[in-house]
Amino acid sequence: MPSEDTQASAADALYAKKLGLAILSVLQDKGVLSSTDVNTILLAVNRSVQQSAKPSETGASVPQIDMEL
Repeated sequence: MPSEDTQASAADALYAKKLGLAILSVLQDKGVLSSTDVNTILLAVNRSVQQSAKPSETGASVPQIDMEL
């Protein structure tokens, strides 16, 4: 069962996601951003999220040196 902190964090993340999408939508509707701009921003965000979700893979690629003294 998720803790209260985890639930609050998930709720905050969902709020931030919806707020970001709303801001992008308004900027697109006002003509400040094109649909290409919005798609590029969303693609960059998705890539960033995917990369930050894989920290263990990055650690595995670092060579480990075993030295006995």
